[in-house]
Amino acid sequence: YLVVVAIIAVRGPRTSSRAPAPQGRLLDGISVLARDSLLANWSLATVISETAYQSLFLAVPILVYTHYHASATLVGLLIGAFGAGALLGSVVASMIVARARPIPLAVVAKIVQALLFCALVLDLDVVPVAAVLTLLGCANGLVNGPSFAVRRARMPAPTRAKALAAMTTGTMLGATLGLLLAGPAFEAFSRPVVFAVLARLQID
Repeated sequence: YLVVVAIIAVRGPRTSSRAPAPQGRLLDGISVLARDSLLANWSLATVISETAYQSLFLAVPILVYTHYHASATLVGLLIGAFGAGALLGSVVASMIVARARPIPLAVVAKIVQALLFCALVLDLDVVPVAAVLTLLGCANGLVNGPSFAVRRARMPAPTRAKALAAMTTGTMLGATLGLLLAGPAFEAFSRPVVFAVLARLQID
């Protein structure tokens, strides 16, 4: 968050403009998403992807406990590896988005995400897992910025705030679902099965 504040302070617009007051209800925002096939499909994909990612974040301490000597420090390092990759991916996206079309960029990065989730099906040592998580974070940064920019631009200004609220609410519901299901899934199934399902969710 401090990096975002610094970037806005340095590169943000110097003029201020008053946006029109949001009109309508939350259901109006859902209606906006439903009427546009790209908004509808991409928003649903974001919900599913968030379910997979939150399951992954919950899986990290489980894997460390069951496979890597139960080190709390290692949990932090692995989560930090993802965060570092996400920051790098966001920076790279901001640098190349002017030269690359945002939709193909996000789609390619999404496919890379699914392939990286497939790598976690394997019984890897700690260092390869850290590398995969770093690359997952980087791909995530390459997906989120361009996809959000495209979706926001397609939302009509009068209902944009409500549409964004609906989109964010759906994403948070997906995150909650991922956190609720990850633990029971690891109890009931093996690591390869769970990560195979998460990879499949990314492909969706």
